[in-house]
Amino acid sequence: MSTYKDLVFKTIMLSQGVENLTRDCILKSVANGELNPSDKELEKIKGQYGLGGLSYAIKPCISADLFERLLSFSKDRNELAHKSADLYLKHQFFSMTDDALSKELWKLSAVKITAGDLFGELLDLHTKSTK
Repeated sequence: MSTYKDLVFKTIMLSQGVENLTRDCILKSVANGELNPSDKELEKIKGQYGLGGLSYAIKPCISADLFERLLSFSKDRNELAHKSADLYLKHQFFSMTDDALSKELWKLSAVKITAGDLFGELLDLHTKSTK
């Protein structure tokens, strides 16, 4: 697997992990009585909201800094998802080299690092929030 394909896969998987863990943290906060969304809002949290919506839902339980970083990351993640699919197909069909994608590799690496940092903080939050 080329460096580009490997990095796209890892970054997308880790980014999805951030979204899923954010959702789990919200649901755990609801179960612990730290959040009290309406039934309608809870259904959206469970199955409709992406990371941006989830960031707003968990906002009362996290620092302002973490909230801002989650929101910013959700935008980077959306760009990654749309752009990487196009570049991946071009990479495959036109045999683009990893050297030709060096700027994209740098961006993917940065998003992957941010995703890992956020995942770690959310995991800390998830394991701490028990009553």
